[in-house]
Amino acid sequence: MPKLDEIKQDLAELKSLQESAKRPKVQQILTVEVRKLETELIKERDRLTEQGADQAKPTAPKVSKENTVFTVKITDYAWDQSEKFVKFYITLPGVHTLPSDNIKTVFGAR
Repeated sequence: MPKLDEIKQDLAELKSLQESAKRPKVQQILTVEVRKLETELIKERDRLTEQGADQAKPTAPKVSKENTVFTVKITDYAWDQSEKFVKFYITLPGVHTLPSDNIKTVFGAR
């Protein structure tokens, strides 16, 4: 935050110098410097925003906003069956790292 305040103060001083400058070349130089500081100010704000967003959710995994569907051919599996039920046992690498809300299975007739 201190860097952001310094940039704002420098920017305000440069703008006041720009207003008091009389020579075109000096005005041009000050205009370029004002634009550089404005760009630096925007970058610093973006960096602080990203940093704040990262600190807000340190434990939440990054999940894309789009629904991503993966189709995986299962070649290694086991099952257990009774008269009423069938249980399938499969291993999906990395599935334990995902939130349980994001896991969905659909079984249908062929």
